[in-house]
Order: sequence, then C-alpha cells, then structure tokens
Amino acid sequence: MKKQIVATALILSLAGTAAVAGQGGPHRGPHGHGPWFAQLDANKDGQITRGEVVQAQQARFARFDSNGDGVLSAEELDQGLRREQAERRLKMMDRDGDGVVSADEFTAIATAHFDKADRNDDGVLSKDDRPAKRDGKRGEDRPRKPAQ
Repeated sequence: MKKQIVATALILSLAGTAAVAGQGGPHRGPHGHGPWFAQLDANKDGQITRGEVVQAQQARFARFDSNGDGVLSAEELDQGLRREQAERRLKMMDRDGDGVVSADEFTAIATAHFDKADRNDDGVLSKDDRPAKRDGKRGEDRPRKPAQ
C-alpha cells in the first residue's frame, strides 16, 4: 500500500509539473515565457534544466509531506493537491493582487463567461446563443465574441 501511494505521488507530481507547464496567460516573463516558466527557471536564465525541475518537485513534495516522514499518505497527497488547486484559483480570481477575492472579483468571472456566451449581445442566454453545429441545426453560425 505504501509503495502504491508513493508511486501515485510520483505520477501526480509529474502530472503537476505538466499542468504547471501547460498554464499560459497574458503575462510573460523576461524571456517571453509564461509564469509557469518563471517558477521553474530557478536561476532565471531563460532555460529550464532537469535539475531545476527536480528541485521544484522536491520543494513541492516537502510542502505536501505535512508530517515530515519522507512519504506521502493518501491524506497528505489529497490535501496538498487541493491546496495547490485553491491557490491557483485564488491567483486567477484575485484581479487586484491583494491576496483575497472580493465579491466583485468573484462575480466578475461569472459575468465574463456570461458575456462571452451571449453571442448576440441581447443580455439573455437562449438557443440563439448556442454555437452552430456542422449541420446548421443549432443557433446561427456567428463568430464568438473575444474574451473581455
């Protein structure tokens, strides 16, 4: 069982690195890369080495290993992943960067999604806003509005 948890932790840690690597966004570092790149590029030389990846994963493992026994229990792994997901969501929603999400910031996400889905700008989501199917039976074929 312990070996299975450690193996699962390894797989998820690699998946976490891939997830971080897959994050993009409008903010670019000094070398034109996204914020995920800056987190892994420890010496800020514009390249990520295997050693930097190992160092980042070891630090991540240490954060998850709450009792410091050198292995991750299912509970530690679950809590660590939830904490990281919560931190990513907080950063995404905290538009003014004050470390908390206000009611306005929280609502802004939903209204932005609504505005994007309201393709005909009538203030209502209806079948007319659904994207067209290839056979043309759903909605009209209209371009999507750009994200705001």
